[in-house]
Amino acid sequence: MSIYQKLKGFYPELDRAIDIVPEDRVWRFLFTRRGDRMHVTCAIHVNSDEDIALFEKLCGFSLSKQIYETMNGRIHHIGVDLTALEDESCRVYTHDINTTGSKEIEGCGYYVNPQNGDLLGSKIYWRNHEAECFEVEYYDTEFNLVDENKEVFNTDQEFWNGPSEIVDLAKSINARYTFSRKENKDQAYLIMGIKPQN
Repeated sequence: MSIYQKLKGFYPELDRAIDIVPEDRVWRFLFTRRGDRMHVTCAIHVNSDEDIALFEKLCGFSLSKQIYETMNGRIHHIGVDLTALEDESCRVYTHDINTTGSKEIEGCGYYVNPQNGDLLGSKIYWRNHEAECFEVEYYDTEFNLVDENKEVFNTDQEFWNGPSEIVDLAKSINARYTFSRKENKDQAYLIMGIKPQN
């Protein structure tokens, strides 16, 4: 059984994603704990229009063309919060490193109405190498700045406080994984690749 298939059984939404997305198109999974609620995001590679079609099949909605584009061309990766596809708002994340002056954009996040794909808000992740964190800016639909926060990466497992079974699985299959957390929120992340470490 592949590493990919061993991820089945944790969440029904994740099982569905594994059935839809071929293993070679998956970039990584993001397990998120927000308070006492767990979320899981599936992020895929974006190298073609076929990848975009695959992502929109996974989501069940279409996104505006601008989300797939950056100043360097097409984004490299895109993910969706599988757990929130039936909610009023779900999160979509894009990854493509862009340098603006002395600052580096790691990627963007979008709050999307999963019923029709309409944008409800967005955020930008600025990478601060010195502080080992992302400085996150939140914007409304008119792109007015409404909030700021920090996401600290490469944190210890003690901040996770999510299901230990997922961490145990990552260790048992020798997967690449790391932890991060929000600075001012009870929110932590386990980021897992599906390829084993060398």
